[in-house]
Amino acid sequence: MKQMYRRGLALLLAVCMFGLIGCGGGEKDGAEARVDEGSGENTAGEGADAGKENENGNENEGSGNADLKDLAGKPWEQVLSEMPSDLRGTTITVYNWNPITEYPGAAAVLKDFTQQTGIEVEWKAENFDTYLSKLTSLVASGQSPDVVRLRSPLVENLLNLQPVSAAEYDFTDGVWDPWIMEQYSVDGQCYGLNLSNTNLASPAMLLYNRSLIDKYDLDDPYVLWKRGQWTYDKFVEIMRDYVAESGKDFACSYFDYSEITQMFGVPGPITFDGKEYVSLLGDSDFISATQKVADLKNTDHLLGVWKADEFEAGELLFWCGTAVYARRQNAYFQTLKEAGSLYAVPFPKVEGQEKEYELFSEVEAYGIPEGAGNPRAVPYFLRYFLDRNNYDMDAFFSSSQGLEVYDYCMGIENRLWTTLFDEQVNFYGSITEDDFSKQLDEATGAQVSSVLDSTGPLIDQRVKHYNEQLAVMRE
Repeated sequence: MKQMYRRGLALLLAVCMFGLIGCGGGEKDGAEARVDEGSGENTAGEGADAGKENENGNENEGSGNADLKDLAGKPWEQVLSEMPSDLRGTTITVYNWNPITEYPGAAAVLKDFTQQTGIEVEWKAENFDTYLSKLTSLVASGQSPDVVRLRSPLVENLLNLQPVSAAEYDFTDGVWDPWIMEQYSVDGQCYGLNLSNTNLASPAMLLYNRSLIDKYDLDDPYVLWKRGQWTYDKFVEIMRDYVAESGKDFACSYFDYSEITQMFGVPGPITFDGKEYVSLLGDSDFISATQKVADLKNTDHLLGVWKADEFEAGELLFWCGTAVYARRQNAYFQTLKEAGSLYAVPFPKVEGQEKEYELFSEVEAYGIPEGAGNPRAVPYFLRYFLDRNNYDMDAFFSSSQGLEVYDYCMGIENRLWTTLFDEQVNFYGSITEDDFSKQLDEATGAQVSSVLDSTGPLIDQRVKHYNEQLAVMRE
């Protein structure tokens, strides 16, 4: 259906811009830097408070979350007063695949941290493709950093870590995100942390080119979301209208099936049941969701593979991404940002489905590697570095609309993390597409069941591999 809500649109929306920090974008190969050299901050752009009320003057039903700035536990002043005095004058080494400059305002945050705690921060940025292998080498050679950024709770990412209890700190304080701690726990031991109010998380968000909405007179997803009418059926309808009007091959670019199946509560072909990894290939919800994606791709021709360049060039309407793409400081989509055309919405709700789901393809957390020289400083560093109250949030995201959508996504109760439909050689490096994903990429919904039957042994191999790593971790 064409745009039905054009009236009053100027009252709802102002120019919004989005940025991107790619997982591997802008890394320094083995770079090291003291964070007190420069602020790393960017000047805020022209982002607007897009649509705080709908056309009827009512508060938005879709984004009425509690203020995520509040933390339930101890305030920083109390945490600082309880910090052991012998930590002053020490150094904490942070291991990350992004340089500090890719976090708007973070260098100034860490400078403030050092001034308040007396703990110096050394930031080591490793190339994304060699991130885990380099960490393994550092641990083996006795050069372990003190805190490591993590991207997934898959056990292969935890093998070089020790439980966060090594910090000798009480993490039952309500500031720590309980869902993150649960996902990063094995046999009752937690290996990863984040704050409950952090601006450094990666919930899935659906980006779109706002100028194409106007060009083809389409319903605006953001307006629909503000009205509580942003649904899966509307998403499909808008994609159909776009393809019909534009003549393009497809409407939405995606990286992995899980970005779309998340709406149905399906994170991927494998799950961790709390004790071991298990296959979901026989699960009816998994089969149904995968069939829907297959038809959207190969029957209806509305979905296509990952094409960031084409999206920026105005060839695609939608692009699946995460909240990191809404951060201001970034090298992607500069054309759309400068034109004020890059918007975002949460992934749509499914009609008739009781729950709304939020996918975390990147489950951002921080752990303590084996051999860390200063583990007791880690909770104080994380408590300050991850607290959004220490950042200028108007400058951190590219627009207030981006912050609004981020807050909504972070407030969704039902969270998922993906094990991906593609085989992972190394989560922080190259991903190998095996016959399982290749055959699904070419299948229609009617062919999905036979593809799952024929390629099931590949998923069984992955499950076996993950459980073997789990056994190593438990030794």
